[in-house]
Amino acid sequence: MRRLHELLGVAAVFTTVTVLLQVTAGSVRGQAPSATAWGHPNLEGIWLDVFATPLERAPEIGAREFATTEERAARDQVQLDRPSVLVSGAYNAVYTSAKPAGPRTSLVVDPPNGRIPALTTEAQRRNELEREWRLMLLRNTETCRNNAPACAGGEYGPPSS
Repeated sequence: MRRLHELLGVAAVFTTVTVLLQVTAGSVRGQAPSATAWGHPNLEGIWLDVFATPLERAPEIGAREFATTEERAARDQVQLDRPSVLVSGAYNAVYTSAKPAGPRTSLVVDPPNGRIPALTTEAQRRNELEREWRLMLLRNTETCRNNAPACAGGEYGPPSS
């Protein structure tokens, strides 16, 4: 008798879970996908990064968006052939795994060549002005006094007029 009660209990739980899963799946089918305030699809959520994909496409690949199986295998082999001396002291590496090469040749999809475009002249000028401003802030600090790399191009002391 006890086994019969256990069997009925398991069957009831299984049936309940199955029905709830069906009801949930049915309600999702009728819903419209959520959108942002400006009307584009809402891409919020948890995204998996399964493959190792370079940020920029190598120039020799050209405009090809996807790599061949042979190219992916070659990229994986390069990763495996790296000497272990490069990771000495990387004690947290035990918690990470090497990802296989993905089918995409770059994360950049626009422009079609898969490379980040060069800065415009205006953007280069703004970067230079910002660099000068940062050097002026560092002038009277230990960073420039000790000739640290962050102060390259700057000098220690008060500004000269």
